[in-house]
Amino acid sequence: MPIQTNRKTMKTRINKKTRKTKITSKAPCEVCTTRKISKKSGLYKLQSGDTHLRAFLPLKPTLKKNTKATELVKLEGLKPNSTIFYFGTLSKDFTLSVNKFIDAYDKLQNSGVSRTDAKGRAEVRVSCPQVYLAEDGQVYSRHFHIIYWRDSGKGSWDTKIYTHQIFCNVDKAFVRKMISNSNKSSGVVIIDALDESYYAKNHIPGAVNLPANHKWTLAEVMQRLPSNINSTTPIIIYCYSPECTAAEKLWVQMNRLGFYNTMHYSGGISDWLKK
Repeated sequence: MPIQTNRKTMKTRINKKTRKTKITSKAPCEVCTTRKISKKSGLYKLQSGDTHLRAFLPLKPTLKKNTKATELVKLEGLKPNSTIFYFGTLSKDFTLSVNKFIDAYDKLQNSGVSRTDAKGRAEVRVSCPQVYLAEDGQVYSRHFHIIYWRDSGKGSWDTKIYTHQIFCNVDKAFVRKMISNSNKSSGVVIIDALDESYYAKNHIPGAVNLPANHKWTLAEVMQRLPSNINSTTPIIIYCYSPECTAAEKLWVQMNRLGFYNTMHYSGGISDWLKK
């Protein structure tokens, strides 16, 4: 199946001849740049192209929040005092099969309109976007897009589109549900991003230890993960607590290595051990 990269295929992509393949690309979407336009904003720019999705943009830049959103994302480094439209794919259970591009976005229901302040900061609320099968047959990391409103003349949405990656959150109840799934149909892999010493003291049952302070190669990761792992396998990453950054650091590495269907148990082991 084109939406999955199996263990054998991922191993063969380690050699020098195939090092610059999609599996090691930093681009979060099919036509995104591989480098952020700035570290502060965290945004990637779409290199080319436009889509039928523009037909679903709001006619006016009226501020509108996504009332069904589950994720709050605080953006900075944007154009100051500007109106933005943000949109992502529809939210779905990340253990289900991957949808095609056109079905994943549908009519841009997972969207809203916000405005940046004088310092270029804004808050957007989106439901966790699903990963999807792009038109090139590849799967990319979880993300959403933003477009600026142009106030000149009659006003219109800009032709440039930007992309922001997102590390969505799950809670303890969700993790427990995945673990208690007796038939293991979800196939979820849980990863502990803490150092080996912390993992040895306490970890979630069945969790695989991949310390974030190590620079992992694809071969090393494949040796530690289950044999049936692929690029769309549901993965939950955690570290110690909401203040811990190890999970996010490992998430960045996992994206670069080609594992895109990742979620974040932000409560971490400290929350897990609470009664």
